[in-house]
Amino acid sequence: MDDGYYMDDGYYMDSALGFKSPHFDLIVELTSPFYRASYYSLFASNLYNDLLQIVEDYTPVNTVPHIYLDLYAKCYEDYVAYTITDSQVKTCLTLDWTAQQLYLDDGNTMDDGLFMDWSYTAMVELITIFKVGRGNRGGTPTSALTALSDITYTGSIISYEMSTEKITFKMKIPVGTALNPISELGLYHSGTGELMVTTFLPDIDKPSAVELDITVEVFRSIP
Repeated sequence: MDDGYYMDDGYYMDSALGFKSPHFDLIVELTSPFYRASYYSLFASNLYNDLLQIVEDYTPVNTVPHIYLDLYAKCYEDYVAYTITDSQVKTCLTLDWTAQQLYLDDGNTMDDGLFMDWSYTAMVELITIFKVGRGNRGGTPTSALTALSDITYTGSIISYEMSTEKITFKMKIPVGTALNPISELGLYHSGTGELMVTTFLPDIDKPSAVELDITVEVFRSIP
């Protein structure tokens, strides 16, 4: 809104005599790789201009789109790379995951005064860093990996959620950052610096004007 505070006073204008521009979200789910040159891609930079043109052609005048790219990756606690068929996104735990090992918490006492931490509580809480890079194009991750090939961006994981079925990590690369391309992703332990989860994917070109939202799910094999 023009003044940032008030809705329109009249039908079409507010007190500052400014027209409103409707804003809306456009989410692109990165699920269909296409072949370009000699490799596969989930999103190319020129597609951003194509999306803007579609908005221009088919929406009312003066609308403002906010475009988001949505990437999803998953694996299981068997240390074997899992491939999502539709997107060809491949994910694997590394040997540093140590799912059944018990950890103490970071204080001087136990959480509940009786039992040591479950491995998930202590370990997952410290998986707070993610990195993306442009290496390992077309490859398949393995549990033996200890680092990405060519890191181009580092960020903080926004949130995680644990259940008896899975652990869900969410992160994003915000507007203002252009990365061309992204082909590898890693989740890192902030205490040890170890690579815990690795994902290789078809190339994603991230234009500066779009946000890339990433979800990684690890399905649990122990209660």
